[in-house]
Amino acid sequence: MITASPSGKTTLSRIIRALELGKISDKYDNPEFAVSIKDSPDITQTNLSSHTKKVRVFNEDFVKENLKFISNADESIVPFAILGGNAALEEEIEILSNELGRDHAETPTGLYLERKSMLEIYNVAKSAHETASKQLDIKLTQKATNRDIGIKYKPERFGDQNYNKAKLDTDIALTLTESFEPINDEEQQNLLNLLNEKPNANILEMPKPNFSFLELSTESEQLITKSLTASGKIEELVKNSIMNRWVKEGKTLHENKRQDCSFCGNKITKERWSALESH
Repeated sequence: MITASPSGKTTLSRIIRALELGKISDKYDNPEFAVSIKDSPDITQTNLSSHTKKVRVFNEDFVKENLKFISNADESIVPFAILGGNAALEEEIEILSNELGRDHAETPTGLYLERKSMLEIYNVAKSAHETASKQLDIKLTQKATNRDIGIKYKPERFGDQNYNKAKLDTDIALTLTESFEPINDEEQQNLLNLLNEKPNANILEMPKPNFSFLELSTESEQLITKSLTASGKIEELVKNSIMNRWVKEGKTLHENKRQDCSFCGNKITKERWSALESH
């Protein structure tokens, strides 16, 4: 917009810029205005933020706020943004730069320092994970195919002579599913006992007994009619159990203690002791 001065160009540009910034320039006290936009309600000093239009104004105020080097030679020349807001962007860039820090190999700062620390922690954890993974692979391989402890070499228990680490990985994955239900120690022992069962030897056919009734009858008759020989028992004591018990208790009380009978006072002879011993 090029017109003669003073024709209100600055005032008009500040009104339009108020639509961009959402606020009125502090150059005016209690201004009143209205801007009509096609297909939109009028915009006044009371509803500057009610519109949805993209507005950009390049005027004296924009130059003072964003191109400071023009009025102050000490200000550095910075990249110029046609859409405005250059000074605000510079301030935001400075804040972000301070937060980001310096990417120096020896002495980084800010987020670069945090990144370096996190990388060190990551590398340590990665190395530990790789070491643990290798050790786990070795143990799994041994469990699957080692000749002493490997599942492959225990077909009588596990039933697969072609077992390998890949199959072990599959079995482990199966145990980690939600549907897997492990057995308890008692069930495990019962299954092991079942696997360890060995077939018994065949029972030989027993020969049929060949009995002779005549021989059995003769042997029975001989045993029944056989005379009993003396066995050293005292006949009187054999027939009387009460007296037999009494004599037995008396023998215990007298043996190696007395030479005469406590009941009758008579001497117990060697012959009587021998008879009691034989009885």
